[in-house]
Amino acid sequence: MQVACPLAQLLDCLLAGMTRRQIEIESGIGADVALFGLVALVIVMPFEPLRPVLSLPWQQLTSVELTLLTAALAWAGALAWSRAWPRWRSPLTAPWLAVLSGVFAAAVFAPAHRAAALKVVARLAAGFVIYLMAVNAVTGRRRMSLLIAAAVATGALVAAIAVLEYLGVPPILSWLNQYRDGVRVVGGQVRSGATLQYPTIAAMYFEIIFALGTGLLLAVWDDRFHGPHWRARVAVLVAVLVLIAEGVTLTFTRAGMIGMMASLAAIACWRYARGGLDAGVWLTAVLAAVVLVLPLASWSQEAVRLRLSSEGRQGWYRAEFNAAPSITLAAGADTFIDLIVTNTGRVTWRADSRRPFRASYHWLDVDTNRVIQYDGARTALPADVPPGASAALAMRVRAPGIPGRYRLAWDMVQEDRLWFSTESGARLEWTTVDVAAGATPARPLSAGLGPRVIPPQAVVLGRLALWRAALEMFAAHPLLGVGPDNFRLTYGPYAGLANADPRVHSNSMYLEWLTGAGVVGAGMFGWMVWRARRIVRVTRQWLPRRTASLYAGVAAAGVAVLVHGALDSFLTFTPTYVAIALTLGLAAAPSTWTEVLNAHRV
Repeated sequence: MQVACPLAQLLDCLLAGMTRRQIEIESGIGADVALFGLVALVIVMPFEPLRPVLSLPWQQLTSVELTLLTAALAWAGALAWSRAWPRWRSPLTAPWLAVLSGVFAAAVFAPAHRAAALKVVARLAAGFVIYLMAVNAVTGRRRMSLLIAAAVATGALVAAIAVLEYLGVPPILSWLNQYRDGVRVVGGQVRSGATLQYPTIAAMYFEIIFALGTGLLLAVWDDRFHGPHWRARVAVLVAVLVLIAEGVTLTFTRAGMIGMMASLAAIACWRYARGGLDAGVWLTAVLAAVVLVLPLASWSQEAVRLRLSSEGRQGWYRAEFNAAPSITLAAGADTFIDLIVTNTGRVTWRADSRRPFRASYHWLDVDTNRVIQYDGARTALPADVPPGASAALAMRVRAPGIPGRYRLAWDMVQEDRLWFSTESGARLEWTTVDVAAGATPARPLSAGLGPRVIPPQAVVLGRLALWRAALEMFAAHPLLGVGPDNFRLTYGPYAGLANADPRVHSNSMYLEWLTGAGVVGAGMFGWMVWRARRIVRVTRQWLPRRTASLYAGVAAAGVAVLVHGALDSFLTFTPTYVAIALTLGLAAAPSTWTEVLNAHRV
C-alpha cells in the first residue's frame, strides 16, 4: 500500500508491528484529517466540564462540542483543499437521516419546551457528522485499531480516576467538582462517576470502551504470530480491560454489569460460531470470570443488598428521635440534651467511616419556619447503628442568642454527603424551645450559613413508576410524542408530582424514544437498529479472522448499548452519544472495504 501524505506515514509509524497484512483502502488527506479529528474527540470525550468554554447568543459549547466542531471544520477544509467529496452513502445514512427528520418534526410540534427539544436534534445531527467522519476515516483495520486503541487508553485513564474517587483521594475529589453537581452514594459508599456527569453515564461509557477493548485484545491475540512483543501487549490489554471493568463496578450500576457481561457473551458466541472452542473463547471466558469477581471485592454486603432489593433511595435514610416535645434553654447557652435516636431506614450508620454519620439539628423560627441556623453542632455516634437499632446520645446544643420561641428540628447527617431531612421518605421531628434571657452574654449562632428554609425532600421514583408515567405520556401523545428529551421536563403530572426533578429521565432508552418522538421517531429508530444489526450480520461473514476479532468488539459495544438501554437512557449526554455514533461508524465502515477484499485477503 502506498501512503497518500505525511499524515498517513505518521499513522504507519504509530501502528507498526500491530499487523502486517491488512485490508486497506487508499486514503487521502480528508480521511487522514478525519481520523486525527476522531482520535482527538475520543480523548476529550469523557472530559466535559459543566461550565461551557464558549458562550454564543444561541448556544453554549462545551470542550467536547468545541473539539467536534473544530474536527468537522478541519475535515471539511481538507476535503475542499483536495477537491474531494466525502463518502456519505453508507448502509446507515438513510435511516439516520430518517431519524433526524422524525425527531425534528417531534421537536417542532412539541406541546412545550421546543427549544430544549431542538437542542437534542442538534446533538443527534452532530452524531451523524461523527458517524460520517468514522465511515470516511476508517479505511482499513489499522485505522480502526488506532481509533479503538485511543479510546481504550483514554477509558483506562478515566477508570483509574474512578478508582481514586472511590478511595476518596482529596485532590481528585476536589478536581472532579468541575464535572458534576454532587457525589452519589449507595449504602454509604461512593458511586464513582469519574469525570462523567452521572455514575450511570460513566457505566455506559465504560461498557462501550470495554467491548471495543475486548475486540482489540482478541485481534492482538490472533495476530500473535505476526507481530513483536505480543505477550506484553496481551498482558497490558488484559490489565487495562480489568481496570475499565472495575470502573463499571464502582459506578454501582446494575444495568452496567449486565451490559458488560452481555457484550462478553456476544463476543464469545461469535468466536465459537466462527472457530469453535478456540483460545480466544477461553480468553473471553477468563475475562468474564474476573469481571464477575470484581463486585465481590468492591461492593459491601449492604450495598449489594440495597441495589438488589430496591429501585431508588426511598426510605433508605430515616431516623426517629425520642426527645422531649418542649424544653426551656438560656439564650446562647451550650446544653447537653439526652435523647435516643433509632435507625428506621435501610442503611447502617457508620460511626468511624471516612464520611461518618452524626446527629445534628436545625434552628427555626416558630412562627415563620425561617431557618435561624441550618448547620447545628455535630454529635458523634458511640458505635455503628444498623437498621432497627438505637443509640443513646447526649447531644450538644447551642441555643439562639435572642430570647424567644423556637423550633429545634432534629436531624442526621452523613458528612459531606447528605442530610436525612432532604431524602425521600424521611421526616423531621421537632422540639419546641423557649429561650429565656441568660445571666451571661449570649454568644451568636452561625446565622446565615446554609439555606433559609428547610430544603424540600428529594422525591426519588423507581423505574416502574417512571415507566408507568412514560406509557401514560405516550398514550397522550402517540404520534410525535412530547419532543426529544422532554420526558424529564413534563413527567411530573403523569407521575403525580408537583415539583418533579427535571434531571430525571425515563430510565429506558426505548421509552425515551416513544415519549419523545412518538411512533414516528421510535419507528425510525427501530429501522436504524434493524439496519445496524443487518450490517453486522453481513459484515462478519466476509471479514478475515483477525479483522473479524476487532470488529466483534464493535458489534459487542452495540449489544451493550441495546441491553443497558432497556434500563437507562443516555442518548442526550455528550460522552455517550459521541461513543454510540462512533460505534455505528465503526460498524458501517467495513462496508466500504468490500471492493478490495479479493485483492487483500488475510
